[in-house]
Amino acid sequence: MHYLDAKRSGMALIIVLTLATGILILGISYINTIRKQSGRNTIELGAIQADLLAEGLTQIAMLKFKEIPGPLYYAYIAHVKGNTSQPYSVYHGDAILGGKLDSPFNAEFRTTFQLLSSKMYQDMNVKITVEVEVSRPDGEKYQRLIERTVSGSRRPAF
Repeated sequence: MHYLDAKRSGMALIIVLTLATGILILGISYINTIRKQSGRNTIELGAIQADLLAEGLTQIAMLKFKEIPGPLYYAYIAHVKGNTSQPYSVYHGDAILGGKLDSPFNAEFRTTFQLLSSKMYQDMNVKITVEVEVSRPDGEKYQRLIERTVSGSRRPAF
């Protein structure tokens, strides 16, 4: 009887060691998966930040054009005719639509407006281009480019 008990306890020991090894392998696999996910989440966060910033800037640019199209129109005409590019540069130099962010994340962005051919003094079409580059803490950069065409109509001021 003593021999059978030793054989059973030996078999139990083998089963316990096999199960412990299996659990150890699953645990290591789980830890590696979590490690890889944390790196991926950083990439996704940078992409989301760039997308949201670019979309927000595009919305602001469209609102600026819709509400005050005159300055862009006259600045563009002066620029194209070669009279002066200063008003056109001022229009593009809007601090909200172009610049840098240091907090809550690092980003550089730029917005440009380009008038498209249309019926003079009746309607105005503009192509708005927003370029965003977000820098992640690990040095990786994520870029986003959005181009939208907006139609506007000229209306009397009064």
